[in-house]
Order: sequence, then structure tokens, then C-alpha cells
Amino acid sequence: MENDQNARRREQHAGEGWPLAARRLLTRSEVSADGRAVFGTGDPAWEGFYRNRWSHDKVVRSTHGVNCTGSCSWMVYVKDGIITWEHQATDYPSIGTDCPEYEPRGCPRGASFSWYTYSPAGSATRMCAARC
Repeated sequence: MENDQNARRREQHAGEGWPLAARRLLTRSEVSADGRAVFGTGDPAWEGFYRNRWSHDKVVRSTHGVNCTGSCSWMVYVKDGIITWEHQATDYPSIGTDCPEYEPRGCPRGASFSWYTYSPAGSATRMCAARC
């Protein structure tokens, strides 16, 4: 009986939206009447993961990178001594009413700082700095 239901679903959606249909066939979940998979219905377990991902113990102001001439300020969120996430600080003093504000400051190099800190390349740089 289950094979008959699967065959009917495939016939109903044959030729249209095949990537979505293929994904649906590879996952185990309930399927609604319109052929879309329903995930996480009534299961709040994902909420804890999401909340833990963005939780932090303290917020630290930092700059990124060695040899960076900009020294842009970043708000770094730390949990158990590890950087969990960060964003550019936007509380610089105003430069005047006749010019637009230069915010947010920062660059892609700075935005990758937390990844670089814990990557193998970052550890090699720290070892060199410790020896020099």
C-alpha cells in the first residue's frame, strides 16, 4: 500500500519541479496534500539549538587583523572563552552634519576574523608571533 501511495505522488508531480520532488523522495517525513514535506511539526528541539548558537557570556570590543590600518571596531560575542559571533560596531562619533556617516566600517578580511582565529592558518600565525 505504501508503494502505491509513493507511485501516485510521483505520477501527480511528474515533470514539474523535479529537484524538489527528488529531495522529497530522499527524506523521511510526512508529506502534505500539495506534495511539500513538513518538517519539525510540534518538535521544539530545534529552538534550543538556535538559542544556544546565539547565546553569549560577554561582549567585547575588538579590532581585527595584524597590519590592519583601519582598526575598525567590532563587537565580539564570547561564550566560554570562544568567539561565537560578531558584528561591526556602529557607535563611532559623528563627523559632522555636512558629511554622511562612514558606517558601518569594516571589511571582508575583518568579517572572517573569528573563522581565521580558529583555523589551522591562524594557529600558525599565533605560533610565529609567540616565537618572535
